[in-house]
Amino acid sequence: VHPHLAPSTAVEENEEAEIEEAEAEAEEETDDEGVHPMSSSMTESGHLLAVHVESQVRDADVSVWTVAKVNVLYNIAVGYVFIVTLAIFPPITASVRSTHPVPPANHGRFSIYSPILFTSLHFLVFNIGDYIGRALCSNPRFVVSSGRRLLSMSLLRTIFIPLFLACNVQRPSATPSSTSPPLINSDFLFFFILLAFGITNGLVGTTCMIAASSPIHNRRLKKEQVEIAATSAQFSLVGGLAVGSVFSFGVKAAVCQCNPFIG
Repeated sequence: VHPHLAPSTAVEENEEAEIEEAEAEAEEETDDEGVHPMSSSMTESGHLLAVHVESQVRDADVSVWTVAKVNVLYNIAVGYVFIVTLAIFPPITASVRSTHPVPPANHGRFSIYSPILFTSLHFLVFNIGDYIGRALCSNPRFVVSSGRRLLSMSLLRTIFIPLFLACNVQRPSATPSSTSPPLINSDFLFFFILLAFGITNGLVGTTCMIAASSPIHNRRLKKEQVEIAATSAQFSLVGGLAVGSVFSFGVKAAVCQCNPFIG
C-alpha cells in the first residue's frame, strides 16, 4: 500500500483485481501471437548484440592492417633507430681507445686515458646524450610529426657508422708497424660524436613513439586505433632491438677480425 494512503480492505481488493486483469491480458496476447512480447523483445535485443559484437571483431581484425599501413613510416623509423644503435654501441664504440696512450711507467695509476676508465666514460657520455634527447621531446618545438621526416632522420643516423670507424678503433689483429693514425685523431671529437649519437637515439626514438600513437601528431590515425598503433610501435621497437643485437655480433667480427663471442 502506498505510504501516503491509509490501509484499507477496499484498496487491496482493487489492486488484486487490477493484477488479475493484467495477467489475463498478457495470456491473451500470448495466445494470439504465440510469443510473449517481453521474450520477443529480449530475443531481438540479443540478436542485435550478437551482430554488434561480430562487427566489432571484424573491424578489429581489419584495423590492425589499416593501422600498420598508416604507421608504416613511423614503425620503420623507430625500428631502424635501434638497429643502428645496437649495431654500433657498444661493438664499435667500446673498441675505441684514447689517442693519448698511457706510458708503461704509469700503468696501474689512475688515468682517464686508461682503457677501463675510457670505456666506462664512453658509456656515461652516451647515456647522458640519450637522456638529453628524450628530455627534449617534452618541448613541442623538438617533436616532429611527419613520418617522412622521422624516417629520414632515422636513416641519416647511418652516418655514425663510418664516423666511429674513423676513430681510434683498436683491432687486436693489427700489428704496431701496420697501424696508421686514425682519421679522427681526437678524444674530444670522439666523445662529441658519441654525445650526438646518444641525443639522436633518444630524440628520434621517443618522437617516433609519440607521433605513432597520437591522433594530434598523426592526422591519419583515428581515436579508436590509438591502442593498436601504440602496440605496433612497441613491436617495431622490440624488433629493432632484436635485429640490432644480432647485427652487433657481425659488426664486432668485422671490426676486430675475431670471434665476437670470445674476442
